[in-house]
Amino acid sequence: MAEPAKTRVYAFLSSYLVGGLEGHYYPNLYSPECIDVDATVKAADANRDLVRGIKGHAEIGGFARWGIKVIQLSAEIGRKTSLPVYVHFGQLWGLPRSGANGEDADTILERVIPLLQPGDILAHPFTRHPGGFVDRNGKVHEVIRAALDRRLKVDVGHGSHFSYRIARKALDAGIVPHTLGADMHGYNTYVPPPPGTPAEHSDDEAHPFAGQAKFSLTQAMSSMLALGLSLEQVVPMVTSNAADMLGLSDEIGALRSGMIADVSVLSDECGRFLLQDNEKTQVVAERLLQPLFCLRAAGAMTRTPRSCRRRSPPKVTRMKAEGRGTSRALLVLGGSSTDQKSMPPIPPPGGMAGAGVCFFGASATIASVVTSRPATEAASCSAARTTLAGSTMPLSTRST
Repeated sequence: MAEPAKTRVYAFLSSYLVGGLEGHYYPNLYSPECIDVDATVKAADANRDLVRGIKGHAEIGGFARWGIKVIQLSAEIGRKTSLPVYVHFGQLWGLPRSGANGEDADTILERVIPLLQPGDILAHPFTRHPGGFVDRNGKVHEVIRAALDRRLKVDVGHGSHFSYRIARKALDAGIVPHTLGADMHGYNTYVPPPPGTPAEHSDDEAHPFAGQAKFSLTQAMSSMLALGLSLEQVVPMVTSNAADMLGLSDEIGALRSGMIADVSVLSDECGRFLLQDNEKTQVVAERLLQPLFCLRAAGAMTRTPRSCRRRSPPKVTRMKAEGRGTSRALLVLGGSSTDQKSMPPIPPPGGMAGAGVCFFGASATIASVVTSRPATEAASCSAARTTLAGSTMPLSTRST
């Protein structure tokens, strides 16, 4: 998969003998007996060009079956490989027939965090399931602030677990994630089911991925903007901070001389858009980011074959509002090549006549150029005219 791919493919290696897709139907495959520490360390060390971290789970379904042993083994693998451990929080599996067996979802974080090291990642801070950053009383666990002080990282892991309600509580408590994973996988994108896939989940009410909302990275970015984070906060989550998490900040994640020219071009649309999570909580977004095209090492990427794309678009509803139009900006994310002359001009996408096109100064992470905007548009949308903090070189623009 990784070698023929036109884009980069990196992995956080599962601690278990099973990966994260069909294995969710069979919790026992995640037991301590299915973890081979030495074999996992050997596999990670033999594939350092691909393996950038270790994946483990700390949630009540597993704790009720095996206690803390599984995450202890995952943390051991992380220490032996000197790789970050990405820890899933929030209930994933239903409880066994014997119940919680004395385990409490609200104590998992405070027991797991001491096992982790600086650079390890706490995932799903905004999960709608028990055992996340917000306890059953609606309070953010105090241990989270201490974890951040110890330089642990937080990844959104948006996807099916994401809750606007929980996100609001965590953000209000000052918990701002470092990275923004879309958490796209086989349960919230469509792929043909492999042979042997159960037709139904054994407990649909407890299915962690139940819901109809579809997800993408740009929709996850739009969710963060709708919750009040600025573009200056959101863009590093998917560029420079993500590269740092992978240990690749000297190669990708910024527009800087000597770095690889990977560029993503997004449309920044203003209007009123209705976003919905799997709890059916709805928020109104005044900005919606949409992908236009990208360059990989300064070369244009071709379209993904139809069979590999998502069956349906993200669930986004455009709302009508009197006196309010929509307008569009271009956002350009990525890195700069070693030879600036080798980077071709970025062409305006089809149907974008009159759009501005950006070319970057050496240290810019992102820039946006605003096209026409109605005079009646809300002031909040004017924030799209932005060159992000850290862009020390002048930004030049040209119109087409």
